Amino acid sequence: MKESGYKSLNLYEGVRGLSVKILNRIDRTDAYLDKMLDSELRGSELKSNDKALLYEIVHGVIRYLGRIDWVLKGFYKGQFSKCIPNVKNSMRVALYQILFLDKVPDYAAVNEAVDFVKKLQGEKAANLQMQCFVILLEIKRGSDIQSEMRI
Repeated sequence: MKESGYKSLNLYEGVRGLSVKILNRIDRTDAYLDKMLDSELRGSELKSNDKALLYEIVHGVIRYLGRIDWVLKGFYKGQFSKCIPNVKNSMRVALYQILFLDKVPDYAAVNEAVDFVKKLQGEKAANLQMQCFVILLEIKRGSDIQSEMRI
């Protein structure tokens, strides 16, 4: 069989991609988080530290979903509630890492989210998302957003 030269596009690769995939499924179904997470972890080839990060991100986003969405609604250009699930959940994952995970550099969280959206929606949507994160990071550096949110 001749190979076509096209690379298969897997949006959900890596810890952050799998996090978005699981969060999308939670949005669509009434499945239990732990069962979905366990089945995803069993089927993946992630290292133990990546599995722990995946677990932390997904549980953290769910735990702080109201606060995360409140912040994103204030900085997203347009109606965040009408945003497609992949974009919305990639932003949630990135913001959770920025606000709550000290060992993950902010630029890594933002770059992963922007690259994900660029693959999915193109350059324009990725640029809008980048603008949102730039403003959030400037505020984070200028004031302690976590204390303002009473986290």
